[in-house]
Amino acid sequence: MQFHLNLKKILHCFKFTKPQRLKAYELKWPENIIPICQPAHCPQLNPIERFWLFLKSQIKGQVFNTLEELRDRLNHLLSTIT
Repeated sequence: MQFHLNLKKILHCFKFTKPQRLKAYELKWPENIIPICQPAHCPQLNPIERFWLFLKSQIKGQVFNTLEELRDRLNHLLSTIT
């Protein structure tokens, strides 16, 4: 893991799940890298999990005959939230 030397002015965060957590804390981290340990599935702490839950709730039970129909529906959903 040498990229921190090239990007010293940038703060990096690494997310670890439970099995990796103990090993993550044992490592000596450079100042610009912060290990973050959280449960593997924790929507409250991970915004992308909440986003996926929202998308799935909007298309649950719908049948799409083609991939293009699914893409159109997802594009429509994305346009309503951005």
